[in-house]
Amino acid sequence: MGNKQSTIQNVYEAARDGSSDLTNLLKRLNTEERKTALDSKTKDGDENTTPLIIASRNGNLDSVKILLSFKADVE
Repeated sequence: MGNKQSTIQNVYEAARDGSSDLTNLLKRLNTEERKTALDSKTKDGDENTTPLIIASRNGNLDSVKILLSFKADVE
């Protein structure tokens, strides 16, 4: 699906923005790519956050539900 860093960034941005494309992005990844994208921390302001954390912080409940359904780590 493109290079690793752009995949991670695309998933992160979709989660952050509450994008309806988040499910499709995650479905196109193989298991290893998906785990990497869900677990990777991305610099956002002064913090490094995962897609789940930024979706939660921004109040994107649908994104949170999608990420959890794809087994995003809650810790």
